[in-house]
Amino acid sequence: MDFTMARQRLLVLDDDQEIGEIVAITAQSLGMDCIATSDSQEFVKALRPDVTLILLDLVMPKVDGIEILRLLGEQRCRAGIIVMSGVGKRVVESAESLATMLGLSIVDHLIKPFSIAQLEETLLRTRKPEIEHRPTPDKDLPFNAIELSRAVDKEEFVLHYQPQIEIATGRCLGVEVLVRWQRPDFGLIGPDGFIDFAEELDLIDDLTWFVIKRGMSEMWACNHLGDVRVPRIAGVDLIEGLCERGAADGLSVFLLGGRPNMAEETARKLSRRNPGLRIAGVSCPDWGFETHEETIQPVLEQIAKAKPHIVFVALGAPKQEFFIDKFLRPLNVPIAIGVGGSFEILSGAINRAPLWMQSSGFEWAYRLFKDPGRLWKRYLIGNAEFVASVAIWKLRTIALHHRMLREWVTR
Repeated sequence: MDFTMARQRLLVLDDDQEIGEIVAITAQSLGMDCIATSDSQEFVKALRPDVTLILLDLVMPKVDGIEILRLLGEQRCRAGIIVMSGVGKRVVESAESLATMLGLSIVDHLIKPFSIAQLEETLLRTRKPEIEHRPTPDKDLPFNAIELSRAVDKEEFVLHYQPQIEIATGRCLGVEVLVRWQRPDFGLIGPDGFIDFAEELDLIDDLTWFVIKRGMSEMWACNHLGDVRVPRIAGVDLIEGLCERGAADGLSVFLLGGRPNMAEETARKLSRRNPGLRIAGVSCPDWGFETHEETIQPVLEQIAKAKPHIVFVALGAPKQEFFIDKFLRPLNVPIAIGVGGSFEILSGAINRAPLWMQSSGFEWAYRLFKDPGRLWKRYLIGNAEFVASVAIWKLRTIALHHRMLREWVTR
């Protein structure tokens, strides 16, 4: 166990400058570095990777604290967060629920007005686990928590694919994705050397998203630039395939989320197409239902009572994945799958791209054409970055082949 404590770095956003100054003075008296500001733009500029604790006022006249939480979620901020509010505990509880859904770490809260003694106690309470429970890596590996965290941010990882072979036929059923850390100053580190440590540091979700993103990108590259063809299974196809197979075995499914009436219509069409499929339940709650006890509890009770074999969750990524992890995992649902906007397509509200676009990997272009206002940033900017990376890789591969050919000819 490592008792060495790195110096805490605090960042405070509060429209009341006096409170900001009090927090800064108190933190410094406890041996912590602190930056306090009442300006959201200055807050964003000061938000560096070495910030370990954020104190955030939820109710400010010029900026919405909830929007700051969303911003921190988008940036995958790993600092602990203390939320502050003077308008009641319910606002704090709602913000804490939202922050959890965004993958943020709420470590405590302060209800205004609070005393300096309360502030000191809260700050010390957030520092104590850092001393007693700080995770340590394998002693034989020369890296620490900060280096692993930076590696995840910089995506210093590569994927290796291990085929899954059916012994009786020799047919390849699929591949298992294995992640390796390609550390520049050390070499290749296997998963046994860092996965457990990443879980202790609460980095495993970010690492999982990297694997999914990189795996999808490399699948596209294989299909369009290589000699290997990798089949793609979209959410719509996955739902239909599972329901078709599940109907024969009498499995039950629960449809959660989507736009109003989409889940109900999807359930009706799936039942008609798959006789024997049992619809355990359908729920399309209002947006933000998961942040309030009075709206989330009836949904969870409905799912628990229905006892479905499969729950299809259409809340959009990554919200649906966080929802599954926080709310459905404790219910011991056998299978829960995030399916994004699949209900809209299955219900017939939105037409799916033509087959030639699906098979060629350009379904995204069709979706962009249909909904440019919502999807332009995701597809145009994200796809451009990926295509540029693949183009550089392809040019390097061609150059390498030419060099090898010249060396072979001159022998």
